[in-house]
Amino acid sequence: MNNYYQPITANDFNTLIEKDYFELEDVKTISKFIPSPLEKKFDTALKYSEANLVCSLVCKNIYKIIQVFNIAIKEDGDHDHMFPKEILKQWKDAIGDDKAGLIFFKAGYILGNGPYELKFDGKIPKKGFFSSRQIIADEWINDYMRSLGGYIISNVLRKTKMNTDHAFVAIAENTACFLVNAYPDTFDKNKSVRDIIVLLSKM
Repeated sequence: MNNYYQPITANDFNTLIEKDYFELEDVKTISKFIPSPLEKKFDTALKYSEANLVCSLVCKNIYKIIQVFNIAIKEDGDHDHMFPKEILKQWKDAIGDDKAGLIFFKAGYILGNGPYELKFDGKIPKKGFFSSRQIIADEWINDYMRSLGGYIISNVLRKTKMNTDHAFVAIAENTACFLVNAYPDTFDKNKSVRDIIVLLSKM
């Protein structure tokens, strides 16, 4: 299990998406393509107490994102009344009948409370009066959402003929891989994906 959560590189990812179809093992492999942790984006290091707080906030934001994506995939089309007709038309004009792309757009719309950028939920500890950490966190959570939705979920759905079960696997695998690598003191690399997600849900 020690090497199970080893991330793949951008080159590995690009090679994999050249395949016409994903088997389950391909889904698990591509899900190891993860973004850098938020903390690496900051110019200055966090204090121990600050690091614990940021870890907790990141986990809550990630859990919200995966919940929305899970619902968007499971209940695709059931809640189209939630979206303005002109927005749905814009999406369909842009990507046609690409169901995977529509799921990504819908999840992003819900997470952003409309046609807005997703905001990081929670106050990041400041470093100085003109601290940019909160702005960085807002940018990072959008990048995280796009990475999961655009790079992982959309590709898995397209490459598996809209196999939603495989998409759910991809979400869990990608989330667990990120958490184990970003927060090894909190998420044990020897634990199963299921155990990691259960711990996330309790944070």
